[in-house]
Amino acid sequence: MKKFYSLLAVAALSLTTAMAQTASLGTTLKKDFRTVTKKQVKADVKLAGTIKADGLRKGGAAVKSMSKAPVSKVATRALAANQKYFGAYFSDSYDAESGIGLPKYPGELKVGAFLPSELFASVSDSKILGLRFALTNAANIKDVFIYPVSLDGVPDMQNPIATKSFILGASITAGWNEVTFNTPVTVDFTQVGGLLVGYTYNQVASGDATYPISVVNEGDICPTYVYCNLGQGLGWYDPRISNLGNLSVQLLLENDKFLAPDVVMEGAQTGSDWVKPGQALPYAFAVSNFGTSTIGKLEVRIILGEEVMDIKVVENVTGETQVVQGQITIPSNMPLGMTPLYFYAVTADGKPFDESTTTNDATAVRVFTYNKAMPRQMTLMEQFTSQYCMYCQPGATNLKNFVTSRNNEIAWVAVHGNMPSGDDQFTIIPGNYIIAADAVSGFPSVAFNRTIVDGEIAVGAYLGDYSADVMNGYFEEIVTYVNTNSPALASVNISGSYNKDTRLLTVKVNGNGVDVEQLLSDYALTVYLTEDGIVAPQLNTDGRTWNQNYVHDHVLRASLTAPLGDMIEWNGDAYEKTFTTTLESGWNADNMNVVAFVAPAINTQDFDYGREWVANADCKAVKYISDGTGIKGVYNNGADAVETARYNAAGQVISAPQKGLNIVKLSNGETRKVIVK
Repeated sequence: MKKFYSLLAVAALSLTTAMAQTASLGTTLKKDFRTVTKKQVKADVKLAGTIKADGLRKGGAAVKSMSKAPVSKVATRALAANQKYFGAYFSDSYDAESGIGLPKYPGELKVGAFLPSELFASVSDSKILGLRFALTNAANIKDVFIYPVSLDGVPDMQNPIATKSFILGASITAGWNEVTFNTPVTVDFTQVGGLLVGYTYNQVASGDATYPISVVNEGDICPTYVYCNLGQGLGWYDPRISNLGNLSVQLLLENDKFLAPDVVMEGAQTGSDWVKPGQALPYAFAVSNFGTSTIGKLEVRIILGEEVMDIKVVENVTGETQVVQGQITIPSNMPLGMTPLYFYAVTADGKPFDESTTTNDATAVRVFTYNKAMPRQMTLMEQFTSQYCMYCQPGATNLKNFVTSRNNEIAWVAVHGNMPSGDDQFTIIPGNYIIAADAVSGFPSVAFNRTIVDGEIAVGAYLGDYSADVMNGYFEEIVTYVNTNSPALASVNISGSYNKDTRLLTVKVNGNGVDVEQLLSDYALTVYLTEDGIVAPQLNTDGRTWNQNYVHDHVLRASLTAPLGDMIEWNGDAYEKTFTTTLESGWNADNMNVVAFVAPAINTQDFDYGREWVANADCKAVKYISDGTGIKGVYNNGADAVETARYNAAGQVISAPQKGLNIVKLSNGETRKVIVK
């Protein structure tokens, strides 16, 4: 889950740098005084589709906006010592000024936050007495609800855990509103995947009540869904509200085991996943107190591996999240590879935490160290699309404009998937593996180098009717980050041959790596075939009519390796592998491309979404596969290379990119082949 509160407050980190750091996935924190497991929770609710993500906030601000909305902190009623408000966040904050709404879809809507079972680990035996929700503007509320979500992600609206109706859809005022159930309930969280907690309200198209939904950038950012019918059937849809924060809804729990000091450590962030020994590394973490009394002074130790690197004393720790920032210097003798960076809450007001009763007083992020790097060849761009997706046409246009602005130095793979409204004719099994590996939550979306950005690998490819310049800037910021977040530790060279008579394609991929034994022993090679220029139907943005002559480009046709790669067999610092395949009769060889890249091997039984980054990629058109010009990796210790000369296929010097084969020489001695379309 995304942790936006920390992203917004880390002034020492750039926006895109902070956005991607959620690498506490599956990290087990082991010290002699405690063992804690922190794991990022992946929301997995089966949806009917996605909603166009613009116009959610008054003034039409896009969902991708990272600006923090104004919040009010109100003095709510005093709870008994054995009672707590609990949710994705549990402070009294709510958005009092710039709420969220869906004015393009007026009528009765349900809005609910998905709270995964993992969130309830420390309170699973509590009674649920009721819930509270906050509104930015008054709205007509029909009821509140708690629906169970099955282990396979299906919300059960027929058997609610609890509901309570308001008389005739009462007009509920802005601010916090508390509802107590007639009978307290308990939940067996081993039997459900989580809870959908929210309310049913009347969405209006205009007026003061247009934007009633309060969203706050605090806590573990959980998905917020709406229930309605948008032409793809009645069901739960994702309008990407969670990109702005958490829905202001919390459960009222009762438990005689609540502690006085009960610190919650989470949201560990670093300035980059990768850093060189001797370099400075900014960090940030979030801390709050779920206990029943304020912690005057909390001591937190920052430990890299086994060495204490820093100590922070945080004062007045309450239910409101505080973000703590600092900086460490990576020791010059730090071994290459992964080292955990721990954040431990050690004492509260001078007293050590009781290890037997506390579970959330530590968090971690992984730090990867390296010494050398190779030039970046191409950036892998995976476009996630469907013929039945109404916003995939403008999404594809945004990506096409961006790739053109990058001189086409992008290895583009368009992965098609099915939707509840229909099966895409270009969906193939390897594509389904990729969609799972990239944790795709909707179409149209895009992943760059399989690196986490904004808490997700696949981010929105269409965020509203923005100009090409705005969207290019948005994608440029992401690509700049993903290409600096992880160094190019290996090179990728594609060569081979194609027989037009037999349609037999031979592909050889080879390259070199740096510090293979320490860094690349578990890396894999992935090779895909794509096709351009396929004319086939595509749903228009009205969601009803079809463009029968739409041209689909970069369509994933096949994987020459396993869908998520084959383990590389290293010969020293070199590798090489040859593939042969016969192109299907319906494929146009002149429009086909080979895309190859090197990345960490992926465990399909337990996806490590924070470690799927692509080390390097290359793309070559099948019709040029026999060309002798290759790419030779050159060590440059991470320095940026610049273009020094450019030639056409005949070897003539050219002053600007020209259509066809261009040969580019770089300042580090590398020769690169670029296909300009």
